Amino acid sequence: MTREQIALLATVFCVQGVAVGVSFGAAPVFVAPIREAFDAPISQISWGVSLIALMLGVMGPIWGRWIDRGEFRRIMLTGSTLASACLLGASAAPSLSVLALLCIGMGIAVPLIGPLACSSLIGKVFVEARGSAMGIASMGPPFGGAAFAFLAGELIPRTDWRTTFQVFSLLCTLTIPLIYWKIPRKVEPLAVPDQGGGRWTTARLLRTRDFWGAAMAMGIGAGVASGWGYHLVSFTLDLGHDLAEGARIAALAGLVGIVGTVVFGVLADRFQAKWLLFGTLFGQVTAFGVYLTEPDYPGLLAAAVLFGICGGSLVTLYALILTQRFGPAALGQALGVTNLFVLPFGVLSSPVAGWLREQTASYAAPILVLGGLLVVAALSLLLIRRPERVEEISPAGAGVPLDL
Repeated sequence: MTREQIALLATVFCVQGVAVGVSFGAAPVFVAPIREAFDAPISQISWGVSLIALMLGVMGPIWGRWIDRGEFRRIMLTGSTLASACLLGASAAPSLSVLALLCIGMGIAVPLIGPLACSSLIGKVFVEARGSAMGIASMGPPFGGAAFAFLAGELIPRTDWRTTFQVFSLLCTLTIPLIYWKIPRKVEPLAVPDQGGGRWTTARLLRTRDFWGAAMAMGIGAGVASGWGYHLVSFTLDLGHDLAEGARIAALAGLVGIVGTVVFGVLADRFQAKWLLFGTLFGQVTAFGVYLTEPDYPGLLAAAVLFGICGGSLVTLYALILTQRFGPAALGQALGVTNLFVLPFGVLSSPVAGWLREQTASYAAPILVLGGLLVVAALSLLLIRRPERVEEISPAGAGVPLDL
């Protein structure tokens, strides 16, 4: 790797770590204090992360077309500024309705600084060792999720949830100069041999069986992960642990995801990403089986580690499947359209899990439903018929030059 590429990986690691950390990573820690502040049921609070997921689905195809034009600096500066403003607004929100509107704003911002933009950038820049590069960059979301969950768990008891949102807004703002200095102004897509049928439009992707198989796996996997992640701290509270212990488990689940991104990213340079993803999805099913036994604290930690390692590989392996099948030039569009598949599961998994918890006074039913969905996700990968790798035309053989 060149020095520019290493700097780019470090920047992408930080930026998408903040994006995921302040939105999905720390969200479970805020459930209990916001529920207490507004005296609202958990099913109602659960709609916060669902609204973010909703906007990810709605805006994904739109942002995907912008991302494929390669204007990454402008894209990411827009996302970081909007996310910072939403977090600052959340710190002063007078009602759940205002918080809901700000969650919508976060859902618009996160794709521009999260895995959608960052995976597309890495896919366009790197040719050699793309799996390793994607794995390194994708360490950011689990690390950010763990760091911000831990930070929220420490700050909220010492201050309050509003002050914690202010701190998060400041940290998000600090990514703006980093983006300006290190993210290329524009990345021209690599030339890809035409495989017939012309450009990969939304309509063409949706007519392709391979895309349906991959996107269903990603949609269900991402939706289940975000939905369960939102309830993980509440689940630990139900088992008799305190907020700090629950926050540590949530942080650990995110932190060990780093192992998954690196290990499976490296393995994907040697083995088919499809089968690696198949195995990790069933690994998460196994973790749900452990949760179903209502284990003691060490058992919770073990299940969180397994779930986190397997979940950490999801974005990396999925982006590699798309890049190998449809080419890097169409990666932003393909990832954007994928958000349409994430949409129903991302929106409904958390509130449905909360509703089932309230109806049964137990997390057994939500665990069974979410685990069953992961089985469907794994089986959907069997729809992918063509494992061939798309080869990019690159004179240098190592990626495209960075326009800084």
